[in-house]
Amino acid sequence: MSEPDTLVFTLESADFFSVGRALQRAIGKSLLGDVSLEVENQILTINSRWGGSQIACTGCGEVTATLKAKAFCTLVTTRFREKAPTGSMKLTFRPTLNEVAIEAAGVKARF
Repeated sequence: MSEPDTLVFTLESADFFSVGRALQRAIGKSLLGDVSLEVENQILTINSRWGGSQIACTGCGEVTATLKAKAFCTLVTTRFREKAPTGSMKLTFRPTLNEVAIEAAGVKARF
């Protein structure tokens, strides 16, 4: 059951983690800076000052959240041991709690 102020989007985990790992490995936490996650028209846009990507997703609503580099890297490294994450995943935005979460972790965000 979802909370009224919760937005849940489903996307391919391989796409999400490949973008996240590329940013984390190429730039590193110390230089990455803030990372924005924006969902609009069923497209998740991941942006940092060093680049980003767009990933198709399903779900209702539009939302924008900004995460600190450390928080973004926490989301990305939760499934670090998996060489090639496969299947779909849920990305949950909880603006009333200032949180963005996946199945394995939740982090603070600004909305």
